[in-house]
Amino acid sequence: MEKDPEFLQEYMKASIVGDIIQAMEEEGISKSQLADRLEKSRQYVGRVLNETANFTIDSISKIAAALERDVVLRLKTYTEVVEIKEFDNPHE
Repeated sequence: MEKDPEFLQEYMKASIVGDIIQAMEEEGISKSQLADRLEKSRQYVGRVLNETANFTIDSISKIAAALERDVVLRLKTYTEVVEIKEFDNPHE
């Protein structure tokens, strides 16, 4: 399964949507508020949350910025364990 590109695509989409929903809940942000922050329609946010939007790195980064979150996107071997560390922002 993990070598199937379609499976990986759906897994990544479900993962990012789960993260978006969690961030919205933590921040108390509604679909309408997120749409306003993104300067998109509420319907677009609905498509994102229903996993029917076509995600690009650009769209994911805009959503992350609207939710004041970082994005971690890495390629790894199937056996490699990934540890996510806090990002040091040199601009702060």
